[in-house]
Amino acid sequence: DAIGFTRTKTGTNAVLNALLTEMDGFKRINTKPVFVMAATNLKGIDRALERRFDRSFMVGLPNEEGRKWILEKLLKRHVEKFRISEKEIESIVVRSRGLSPADLENMIETALREGIRNGTVIEDAMLDEIFERCNFGERKEENSEKEIKRIAYHEVGHALIELYYGREPEHMSIIARGNYGGYVQGAQLKENPTKERLLQKICMCLGGRAAELEFGYGITVGAGSDLENATQIATWMVCEYGMYEDEIGLAVITKEE
Repeated sequence: DAIGFTRTKTGTNAVLNALLTEMDGFKRINTKPVFVMAATNLKGIDRALERRFDRSFMVGLPNEEGRKWILEKLLKRHVEKFRISEKEIESIVVRSRGLSPADLENMIETALREGIRNGTVIEDAMLDEIFERCNFGERKEENSEKEIKRIAYHEVGHALIELYYGREPEHMSIIARGNYGGYVQGAQLKENPTKERLLQKICMCLGGRAAELEFGYGITVGAGSDLENATQIATWMVCEYGMYEDEIGLAVITKEE
């Protein structure tokens, strides 16, 4: 990762150039062939380096089945330190969508350190808290009762829209962490969502602000990330998916346009 990035016209990468020369030398060894294997998270890998490898393939992030297998394997390594229910495992598997195996391992290692520090066995509540902390940050304890109620109404607004369209939210929290007051994780979009489903997702994003207005909190900054998500979905529908052919047309529209 440190040396494999794409070279530019104005910049040089002496270490990469040396590596490419060395790898070319491997091809001349017939009696004792050398096999080179490498892995990287780097997206802009240099094309000359990539061509030195006969085969390359992408390993995507694990799906639910994969995440469950990884999580259970990590827990079994330290079975004497964990007492985790099947329900909690299923909950974390669903909520960890988009996380890598390294992210899951970091969560387990963090739980182990905390358990050793406290001299306790790690149970559901402790692992759940660590999962939330690793993904969203430390709890914010300074919120007033009024602010906690506003957050609760906001998140319930999201959840009600999801329920209205016949889908049960996967998880909901009103604990403020990092830049979030709370969150609702709605049902996952399918690989090829319909226009109707995307519009429902936009409505779900806007449910929080609607609830705040309904209960007299006025317009607050709490809907910032919701509006960002709704705008992103709307942009995909108009600019990439051609879902408004009559109004806009079928051409793909870039941000610059």
